[in-house]
Formats: sequence, C-alpha cells, structure tokens
Amino acid sequence: GATGATGATGATGATGNGGATGTGATGNDGATGATGATGATGATGNDGATGIGFITGPTGAAGAAAAPDGTLLLDPVGQVYIYSSGEWLLYESLIGPKGDVGNTGATGATGATGATGATGNGGATGTGATGNDGATGATGPVGANGDTGPQGPTGATGPQGPTGANGTFPTVLPYGQTVRGIIASTVQTASGFTYIPISWMYPLATAPTIEITGTTTAHCGGTIAMPQAAPGYFCVYYDTEFDTPVYDSTATESPLLGAVIRASHEDPSKIVGSWAVSGD
Repeated sequence: GATGATGATGATGATGNGGATGTGATGNDGATGATGATGATGATGNDGATGIGFITGPTGAAGAAAAPDGTLLLDPVGQVYIYSSGEWLLYESLIGPKGDVGNTGATGATGATGATGATGNGGATGTGATGNDGATGATGPVGANGDTGPQGPTGATGPQGPTGANGTFPTVLPYGQTVRGIIASTVQTASGFTYIPISWMYPLATAPTIEITGTTTAHCGGTIAMPQAAPGYFCVYYDTEFDTPVYDSTATESPLLGAVIRASHEDPSKIVGSWAVSGD
C-alpha cells in the first residue's frame, strides 16, 4: 500500500550538565629583569691652578761647607737655605700651595628599569613548635605579720546546756584523795590522860598505817599548817613545844572510820596539832 505520512518531530531533550571548570596551576616566578645600562661617566672637572714655583738654583757643595754670606742653597725637598755668619739658615720654601680640587663631573643618566618578573608562588607558612614552660621562680620571702585588728564585739550568750547526770556519793575515800583536820586538847590532872577522837568523814577501804610525828617523814611529807599523807597512811603532826601524843589502838574498834589519839603527862598540859589520812 502507499507509505504513511511522516510523524511529527519529537520534543528537544534536556540540556546536559556543564562540565567542571578547569583551574590551571599557578605559574612559576618570572625571571628577574635585565639590569639597566650604566649611565655615562660625567665630564672630568678642570684642574686646579698650579702653584707658583721658585727657580731651582745651582746645587751647592756637599755637606755644610762654609760659603760667602748671602749664598743660597736648595735642598732636595725644595727648601732654600742662606749662609749667614758661619751657619746655614732656612730662607724660603719653594713648594707652592696645592691647587684647588676640580669640579665633580655630572651624574650619568639612570638606566631604564627592567621589566617586573611574574609573582612567584607563596611559600608555606612556617609554624614553630611552642617552647616548654620556663622553670617556676623561687618563692618570695614571707611578708611581715600585719597589725592585730581590733577586738570584735562580744558574741551572744549561747543557750544553756542540758542538766548533767546526778553525781554519786563515794562509799570509800578514793585512792590518793586526802582528808584533813586539827587536834587540840588538855590534860587537867597529873598522871591523867586525854583522848582525842577523829572521824575520817569517808570510810577507808583498808585500815591505814599510823605515823605520829613532829617532823616531816617519807610518808608524812606535810606540816602542821598543811598536813599530808601518802596513800594508805594516817599522819598526825603535833607541836613539839607540847607533850607527845600516842595512838591508842584499844580506843576504837573501827579503824576504817576513824582513830583515837591519847595524850598523857605528869603535870597538867595540852596538845595541839593536825592530821591527814589518804585513801588506799
């Protein structure tokens, strides 16, 4: 059959993505430009004027020979001497003054500046390592103490503390604790006796050792004014101006509670003293 009609042109396709932008490497530094030509040398300055010279005279005789007065002599360095009265005297110098310095020549023209080279790549920034900490300095001396400040105000009174527990009354005189007393009595008749009863106030745990003395001993180290007794001792101190008392062991049946002191004398007299007993 006959060929069919040509179909319609298809739609245009989407534009493709652009390629990545190229980036060329930075070029190396350009070569250093050529040095400009040296400028022309300036003209030489004019010579200074020549100093005025003296005519060189004839060479004199060698040495310092005598000559007629008025004779001139030129030495090799240009000094003129004259002979007078038998000796050579300096007469004149033939060396003229130095000429002026010539003028400085003009400065030559500056050569053309060479072309600037291309900028080189920047070098990497260097970073040095951080140094170690320095050693700690020595401690300075301690400063002087400041003046004492004024006293602060008195604080408020604190609350009253709780009531303490009831104490206990000792049943016996504690070890090392001492009780003391005095003695005084009189003997009214010759060959009579007087008895002085003493109570410890606190019972003793054991019967004490008795010492009746008018002086200080190892276990009775006190005096009448302040009697002392070692633990477990009963010490009686009496005034030596009066009679010596004795301990009557038959006058009491309770040495834990007290003692009886008996004194006697042929004539009426008295006894004065003190006592001390310590727990054992």
